Amino acid sequence: MPIRTAFALGLSSASLLLASPLLAVPPSLPATFDFSAKPAPNALAVTDAYSPATGFGYDFNTRQTPDGKPFGFSAQLPEGNYKVTVTFGGDADSTTTVRAESRRLMLENIHTPAGGSTTESFAVNLRSPHISTGGDVGLDPTDKNSLDWDDKLSLAFTGTNVAVRRITIEKTTVPTLFVLGDSTVVDQPGPTGGSWAQSLPRWFDAGVAIANHAESGETLKAFRRPAERRWDKVLSQLQPGDYVFMQFGTNDSKNHGPNNIYPDEDFSQTYAPANTDYKNLLIQYATETKAKGATPVILSPMGRRADTHSRNSLGDYPQAALDAAKDAHCPAIDLNSLSIDVYLALGQGRRPRLQRRHPPQ
Repeated sequence: MPIRTAFALGLSSASLLLASPLLAVPPSLPATFDFSAKPAPNALAVTDAYSPATGFGYDFNTRQTPDGKPFGFSAQLPEGNYKVTVTFGGDADSTTTVRAESRRLMLENIHTPAGGSTTESFAVNLRSPHISTGGDVGLDPTDKNSLDWDDKLSLAFTGTNVAVRRITIEKTTVPTLFVLGDSTVVDQPGPTGGSWAQSLPRWFDAGVAIANHAESGETLKAFRRPAERRWDKVLSQLQPGDYVFMQFGTNDSKNHGPNNIYPDEDFSQTYAPANTDYKNLLIQYATETKAKGATPVILSPMGRRADTHSRNSLGDYPQAALDAAKDAHCPAIDLNSLSIDVYLALGQGRRPRLQRRHPPQ
């Protein structure tokens, strides 16, 4: 399977970013892309692979087939929030899951009866490295291999007897929920696993767009350092009525050793003691968010599964996050305690295989 196909559909951890040429022509919006043999009037017929000449088409070396195999579709668009409406339906009973960009879960197991149709809508946030106030985000190697930072809206359709009739894309001005954090939050490229924020869009309708700016290896200090400017990017886009969910602590607690994501950085440079730098930085982020008319929400860091025996995962950092929210007068979510509850319910580590002492009678 081609590398880019596997990456987009979440079937391989390998990734390769093939950026669209600058001469790609964005479709005029709103636009309806029709996948049927007889496209509707004023709709754009989807018959070929993505092309710079059209600015849309099948992507990742796939196309929709009569036997309902997974496929991808992309449209070249500038950054912003978009409402995407998909109409499903074919000759056979089908169940379809839709992911956008780097495996963001949008719709899950949408069932359509044979010969029928189902229409669902969701909002997708697109972004570019450029910062409107000047400069660019300092992308790391993982970012450069991510569909989250290219110049397309990319969708992957998987499931049983996948059948898509049409897709309508239009600009939208809905509130944006920005998410900041580390590897437990970022849009993971796959093929297995993921983060809680990667699945967040599945629980919202088209009235909210999720903008996940998290990255593996991140800390509160590094997120705003001049070499990255990730916080500058978020601040440049924040509008009154938006939300900022921030979850840090896993890497802030490390005071030595190289950061494998950022070769120029050692964790000793970004270490933030829980009850001083860490807490104060969270308050600073919350204050700057409020200054933009948006609502900050501080989340205590997810627990480490190996620490569940003591329920004291990450030491003082979970409580420091909750204390920061109290001092900043903003909402808080105790994700540390909630995640440990889940770990304990699932069982810590591998369960031993049960063996019979005697053969069954």
